[in-house]
Amino acid sequence: MNQVRYKLLVGVTGSPGCGKTTVCDLLRDKGVLVIDVDQAGRWVVEHSAALRLRLRATFGDDYFFADGSLDRKKLSTLVFANHDELLKLNRIVHPFMINRVRQQMLAAMQDKRSLPYLVIDMALLFELHLNMEMDFVVTVTAPQEMRLQRLMSRHGVSPQQAEQMTNAQLPQEIKAARADYVLANDDNILQLQLRVDTLHKELLNKSNLSDSH
Repeated sequence: MNQVRYKLLVGVTGSPGCGKTTVCDLLRDKGVLVIDVDQAGRWVVEHSAALRLRLRATFGDDYFFADGSLDRKKLSTLVFANHDELLKLNRIVHPFMINRVRQQMLAAMQDKRSLPYLVIDMALLFELHLNMEMDFVVTVTAPQEMRLQRLMSRHGVSPQQAEQMTNAQLPQEIKAARADYVLANDDNILQLQLRVDTLHKELLNKSNLSDSH
């Protein structure tokens, strides 16, 4: 079956604490549809019994609550302190997560109420090679100290844990070098809004749909 495409696929990525989520929220405010890959990961853990069984078999009962739900905080502490454990987790969860994202992408592409572009909000866009499926990739950047401070404030983690979260992904410099657009989040929110406005206009110009859709 031939699929008619009438949206651009735009991947938005960045290192932990860069402000990627804020950028995607600002795009949502403009009426852009955003698929949150982290949210897709949480969804599959909650809705797939097969996935939870595999996680329990791999990590043990200690990482689950009495009601059968996953203790995300405890498992996160484990995997960010141990790269091998993180690899185990990713090998289990990522296929389920990517399948969920593909379902969401297909549904969005087939929606006749199409907007000019569809955003995929994904930290591991390059690591999981989904950048190859995007029309454009945007990397959000921020100075390292700023990123670490945001992580510590948002997640209540130590400086060491914030470093571990950052080191679990490709370096920011590589993500920026491989992107079509680099959006610096190194100032205040008003400056970021102006930069997102410019990006939005550029992506509208790249699409075949007018600003009025």
